[in-house]
Amino acid sequence: MQASERLGYHVTHVGVGSYNGEAVATTTPADEELSSGAFNNEHLDREPRVASCVIDSPERLRSVSVYAPHGRAVDHWHYQYKLAFFDALTEQLRTCMTEDGRVVVAGDLNVAATDSDVFHPDAFVGSTHVTAPERTALGQLLDAGLVDVDVARWGARARRFTWWNHGIGYSRNLGMRLDVIATDRDLARRLDVTWIDHVGRAGVRPSDHAALIPDFHHRRPPPGGRVQRAGARQLAS
Repeated sequence: MQASERLGYHVTHVGVGSYNGEAVATTTPADEELSSGAFNNEHLDREPRVASCVIDSPERLRSVSVYAPHGRAVDHWHYQYKLAFFDALTEQLRTCMTEDGRVVVAGDLNVAATDSDVFHPDAFVGSTHVTAPERTALGQLLDAGLVDVDVARWGARARRFTWWNHGIGYSRNLGMRLDVIATDRDLARRLDVTWIDHVGRAGVRPSDHAALIPDFHHRRPPPGGRVQRAGARQLAS
């Protein structure tokens, strides 16, 4: 975090050690920070899984970085915690949509929304990440007024994976789409493209995730000038 600040980024961070933890890095100062430990909600505060702040330049925007619980196994208490976490996060995002208007949610949500978001559904029968309750929870989160911008750009059956297990999984594209960037509908209309950082994922000792990155344009170009670009990046977890 100190290295990021030396490079000129303002960092909103929650977490300790190497387990869990989220951050939002901005090139302009951020305020109204609201992260795990401050929601007054047992599910959002239980572990450091949500970091958020408001950025006022060039437009007011609430940025929310999320790392959803894994779930471990369908009969595990962590699975029930995962569903409760999604319910609580959805309610919090509804409040953000009302109070802040412009919202972007980015992170590892640990749910494959459809069978097209896994390399083959038969490989995940009985597993977490693909069950009907998890998919319903993700759908309800998006129904709070958010648009999954990768789906908006490429379609729900594009098979664009962002996670591959270590080993041969990446070279054989045995992946899942677990990382999501979702925005309010107005910002989604200004999406130019989303792309997946395969350069980083194919590097030496990479994360099992690849970064998902969208580019947006501002509402109007300056008179006689070019359209400016605004980017957001969901970093590998």
